[in-house]
Amino acid sequence: TQPELLARHCTEAGLAEKAVGYCLKAGQQAIARSAMTEAVAQLRKGLDLLSSIPDGTARQERELDLQIALGHAFLATRGYAAPEPGEAYARARALCEQLDRPAQLGPVLVGQFTFRIVRSELEEAERLGEEMRRFADARNDVMWKCFSANYSGNACHYLGKLTLARAYYEDALSSWNSTYRAVVLSPENVYVSALAHLSRTLLILGHVDQARLRRDEALTEARRVFAYNLAYALGFALDFDRIADGVKSAPTMLRSADELLAITSEHGFPLWFAMGNLMRGWCLAALGRAAEGIPLVLQGVSSWRATGANLAVPTILVTVAETYGMAGQPKAGLQALAEAAELVETTQERWAEAEMHRLRGTLLQSIGELPTAE
Repeated sequence: TQPELLARHCTEAGLAEKAVGYCLKAGQQAIARSAMTEAVAQLRKGLDLLSSIPDGTARQERELDLQIALGHAFLATRGYAAPEPGEAYARARALCEQLDRPAQLGPVLVGQFTFRIVRSELEEAERLGEEMRRFADARNDVMWKCFSANYSGNACHYLGKLTLARAYYEDALSSWNSTYRAVVLSPENVYVSALAHLSRTLLILGHVDQARLRRDEALTEARRVFAYNLAYALGFALDFDRIADGVKSAPTMLRSADELLAITSEHGFPLWFAMGNLMRGWCLAALGRAAEGIPLVLQGVSSWRATGANLAVPTILVTVAETYGMAGQPKAGLQALAEAAELVETTQERWAEAEMHRLRGTLLQSIGELPTAE
């Protein structure tokens, strides 16, 4: 029940191998309760202690376990696209191949996929999704077929292949089993991720009522599990409400944004803290408080990018542009949309491209450029 205490005593006693095992257990327990900063500290202690153990298969196997867990914790504490999780998962993959441990490749592929997709390296993420599906098929593993369908859906969603994404998500959800909750592959629960992404996919495809049901299911599930999942689901729900309902949803969204900021401040989830500021700023502008809202929106963009994340930046810039439009600054909004358009062509992240064009038309109309707006 207190592996961190045993790790400390074993370290003092010179029992390095036992201490490493207890550091790993302490880190895994911390991850399970969303104490990601504590997890990073414990797992790093374990890696530091490895240097006092003779090199060999046993040491490499222990390092593999530590690197997988550390990559997971770094995704939450540094952000999905930060260098640290990328390095941890790259080392884990090298160890998998060196040790010939195909059974442990699945979690490593998930980590590498997550790192790549949030950097907006979408074609590489799509390739890793295909590799996950092959991994599942080779093992004839129903759980991994569920997981790989979800991640392949994510790649398709952001590339704008929305019909295919929907099929993948529905496949993942139809094969979901509640026992899979115990398998922790990334900071967010696979079920929460599939529901949240499917809700947005259905919204963009025009199935609004179905989309709302899936959004609500994602929030309900997220409140049953640990804090990171709630931050994740709230971030998606805020974006959903902005797209679906516009300014009339601002009072409700403001409460959700404040809840998101409270969770992320307590637990240290930088990516979703950035989203909380972004959405709080948008809500304030929608409520006629643009002077307060714009700095928060810009802070949100800066903080999001500071984690290394490029994913969703085009739609974040659409949010910035909309905020400027509500503040009576359409030219600043058009500048943000020009940057968004450049990013869409660079990364091929096209799921929100239609909204970008719609808003550009609205802003051009507001300054009297009617033929271009049309």
